[in-house]
Amino acid sequence: MWNITLAQFLANNFVITGYIMQVTASATLGLIKLTIFLFYAEIFWVLEWCRCVIYIGASISTAFYLSITIVQFYFMTPRPGESMAKHFGGNMAARVTSLSIPTTSVGLAIDILLLIVPLLAVFQLRLAKKKKVQLLLTFLIGILYVSDHSSVALSANNE
Repeated sequence: MWNITLAQFLANNFVITGYIMQVTASATLGLIKLTIFLFYAEIFWVLEWCRCVIYIGASISTAFYLSITIVQFYFMTPRPGESMAKHFGGNMAARVTSLSIPTTSVGLAIDILLLIVPLLAVFQLRLAKKKKVQLLLTFLIGILYVSDHSSVALSANNE
């Protein structure tokens, strides 16, 4: 048997887990958004304007999230002879925090593009009105998810 409690394990590995989460979060978001762009390209390939917007948006999104991932990896990685705990408390790791507002702003702009493109594209498809409404509601389901989590986060911050 191992003589270690869950609390001791988490305390010893908290810094490493935080590092992995910080470095991989942007890459994960970038891959998710790229997947959605490619999904839209598959669905709306018949609309030329939509293809252009999707490919440009996917390129910008990929370049942005790749660069943010590289920057976070650079600033969050300890230098030779420096422990992870000491590095996280230092100036290099604090610089990542100053990137949070610009990163979130660009991420929001990409999210809005991901919301608007399918809504505009559905209006141009030759479908029955009932089918268009069903498609619009399908794409708008994501707003419910985001607004639900935003309200939970806001109520947690107010307490």
